[in-house]
Amino acid sequence: MKPLLIYLFLLIPAAAIAQREGISTYTYHTKSALKITESNGRVNHIEIVPGENLILVYEFKAFDNPNIADDEYKEKVYIEVKKGGRKFNNTTDQNVAYFMKGCYCTDRGYHKALPGGRISGKKNIIGDYRVKYTLRFKTNEETEAIFNLEKITTASFRKHKPAK
Repeated sequence: MKPLLIYLFLLIPAAAIAQREGISTYTYHTKSALKITESNGRVNHIEIVPGENLILVYEFKAFDNPNIADDEYKEKVYIEVKKGGRKFNNTTDQNVAYFMKGCYCTDRGYHKALPGGRISGKKNIIGDYRVKYTLRFKTNEETEAIFNLEKITTASFRKHKPAK
């Protein structure tokens, strides 16, 4: 029993260290669309342009450690809900979702969601969207690595306000 307690005591701090700390933001854009720029079958850039859909954007930026070189990390998820209204419940077969991983790593860049993901949401009385999603992305073609992104706890997306 004593070795088990020691193991658990050592495991808990290691799990806490593995979690990245940073800032997450959730925004949405109405009457918009995603403009995808590709070359050689790979997505190079995503831009939000005027259109007729609802765009949800999740962004995470990890805090930098000044004592570690190249530890910068950020990720973004773009979800385009076709003609999104006040309420939606769809799959990635009906909508478009992209994951962008920005880091000094081999699987950085943009990745399109695999079929079978779920996206649901509802606009609340104050104008925010409460959204729940489960998405899967293949982040490395050579190793067939799959990245699962799941927001089971509902996130509140606020209307995007452009910088002045």
